[in-house]
Amino acid sequence: MAAAERLIGQSLTMTVERQFTVLDTATTLREAEQALERHQPQLSVLVVDPPFPDVPLLDTCQRLVGRYPMTRALLVFREWRPEDLVLACQQGARALFDTTISADQLIHGLERLTDGEVVMQPEILRDMMQASTQADGPEPGYRSLTPVQTRMLALLAAGNTSKEIANLMNVTTASVNHNLERASQRLGTRHRTEAVARALRLGIIT
Repeated sequence: MAAAERLIGQSLTMTVERQFTVLDTATTLREAEQALERHQPQLSVLVVDPPFPDVPLLDTCQRLVGRYPMTRALLVFREWRPEDLVLACQQGARALFDTTISADQLIHGLERLTDGEVVMQPEILRDMMQASTQADGPEPGYRSLTPVQTRMLALLAAGNTSKEIANLMNVTTASVNHNLERASQRLGTRHRTEAVARALRLGIIT
């Protein structure tokens, strides 16, 4: 658990400990890096409340998220700009929330995250659609999505898990994960969170 504001960190820790074991806490970027080093590889989820004082969000994401791709990162923002959200996704963040979420929503999000899902608060997803980045256009070699991939991305954007999408479309969870991975590749993104954001901005899904 990494949070620059001690009270926020304590609140997040108390909430998370209802269902999970908190291995360590940190109030600076350096402390967070040291904690990550201490607890690899048994650490499964990193909860971060950015930003740290005098540390750009990009540095935080690169040093805590991008450097440890096997650890699923959940970021809880007090405030954000749309481009911050896109940046966090590009660095590999798997879950994005703000401090208006309830304790139950945070716990449910962590449960989904540990199951391999990507979790995004609807308000944050909408703001990501407005972000203007150099990545807005498709990568070279971009190909259109299949109807199945498009529907799966739309269902994912609506907050459904892979299992729920599988049930809705009468396919296996493995098929959902495969199609979402292929959709991400076709959109030139690294993972499904970024794929959803780009598909929304490109008007592929609404």
